[in-house]
Amino acid sequence: MDTTMHRRLWYTAFAAIFGVASLPTHAQTGILSNGSACGCPEVAARDTVWVSDNDGNGVGTAQWDCAHLYVLTEQVFVNQGDTLRIDPGTVVLGMEGEGRTEVDNVTGFGAVRDVTYDTYPGALVVARGGFLEADGTATCPIQFSFLGDPMDGTTGLDVRGKWGGIVVCGEAQLNTLSLEQTFATAPFFTTGIGTGEDRAEGIVDVSGQDRHVYGGNADSINASAVLRHLSIRHGSTNLGWNQF
Repeated sequence: MDTTMHRRLWYTAFAAIFGVASLPTHAQTGILSNGSACGCPEVAARDTVWVSDNDGNGVGTAQWDCAHLYVLTEQVFVNQGDTLRIDPGTVVLGMEGEGRTEVDNVTGFGAVRDVTYDTYPGALVVARGGFLEADGTATCPIQFSFLGDPMDGTTGLDVRGKWGGIVVCGEAQLNTLSLEQTFATAPFFTTGIGTGEDRAEGIVDVSGQDRHVYGGNADSINASAVLRHLSIRHGSTNLGWNQF
């Protein structure tokens, strides 16, 4: 395979689904507060906006600016046809979730641990056909962390699993054949490019709309997000159950 083709296939796979929980610790140092240098209030002085999924309606088409502090109170979706723009210097915090329960289930492929919550951890999920424009700058990055992080450098770099992270679902090719096939009905995948769909592992769409489905080969070069100059800290919590 030539280098050009290799890059093309890699980018195609990347367009299907993209998830970010947290950056390596060495990348989390630096900007701790986006204040007057970015034309923004200091983080501690910002009004708080509590963001929910609005009973399955998501955030709608919206723009988040650095005058406010945005708190993800649950798994929050950018729905199909909607665009969320996040300005440079903006801070977004995710809640940890409440009422976590873990159950070990034994399957023919070994034990899996199912995780459920009464209220799922804060996360930002871009549904297939939605768009996230998070275009920070080198001096005014967009910062994501957990509710309770004072954003003053006192939270240790080894603190993790405090919120859900960012998931972007795209429309590119997968090697799956069918959304509904599982290990129990194998084979459910091909050795090449398929036209099937899949669900983002661990995401739970409590509205029942399956907004965490990705793939389908609808558009192999479709862009679902612009993500530049982000600081994503202290994520990587388990969002939900296995799909097996």
